[in-house]
Amino acid sequence: MGPDGARTETGAGLPRGDVILGQVADLDPLRHRVLRLARLWQSGDSGRDHTTTEIAESLSPAAAEQAVEALGSIWVLLAWVGRRRLHLNPPGDTRLSADEVWLGTLVAAAAGGARAEAMLLAALMVRAEAAADLVAAAESFGTALARMDGAGAAASP
Repeated sequence: MGPDGARTETGAGLPRGDVILGQVADLDPLRHRVLRLARLWQSGDSGRDHTTTEIAESLSPAAAEQAVEALGSIWVLLAWVGRRRLHLNPPGDTRLSADEVWLGTLVAAAAGGARAEAMLLAALMVRAEAAADLVAAAESFGTALARMDGAGAAASP
């Protein structure tokens, strides 16, 4: 939505953020896991339960709790102080939206130590006063995911 409440369109009539940029298969392991878990998380209560269980099975109890809290914080910040609603495709969709690329890049940058890049991305996603909180949550979440089986080391942004 634009400042006047009118729907803002880009590309071939798609709302901003819905533009398809590629395929999920093109993502590195960390970004792939970020996207898969984020899609599950936003899909409802059963998705959140599945996400929590998967994280708990891959990390120590303390690390799992921290990762789940960080993911929850990311969604709260995006919902309450986001510049607009983030578009994520449904779980299992092979397409990759612009917003999904941004989210994966934010988490990878924060977890990989590229704080300046992460702050820039966060400031474009949420109000400026919440950007540091979003980066902190993204760093915590990304660092935990990088420790999970199969995710490997934090990817460079």
